[in-house]
Amino acid sequence: MLEVPTSLPRGLPGEANPFAKLTREQVEEIKRLRASGKTYRAISLQYGVHLSLIWKICAGRGWVAEAVGTLRRATDSDLPRVAALHAKGLGRRRIAQELACNESSIAALLAALRGARTSEKGRCNAA
Repeated sequence: MLEVPTSLPRGLPGEANPFAKLTREQVEEIKRLRASGKTYRAISLQYGVHLSLIWKICAGRGWVAEAVGTLRRATDSDLPRVAALHAKGLGRRRIAQELACNESSIAALLAALRGARTSEKGRCNAA
């Protein structure tokens, strides 16, 4: 008997995913149709998928054609660059994109920065 998967396999992009309803060619055509002015609803009816999937595809949030490489963790050596970008007003997501690091490691470095600044203030008050 054929075993049917019951959960979404992680790490399988695009057509490699057994649950994929669209091909790469269809996704490219969906993007072209939307760019030409066709509505999300009309496209979703044409391809027999939910309207939200069409929106996600067009917004670049759904249907990844290829596996995205694992991002590296930011290290202490990235701290000066993180501090400089944060001082310019960039948030952790944008900093992570700039440094090609995962967002959680940037958040940890930012927390370490805040902790260092807090302890420096504590030393000034104690003196």
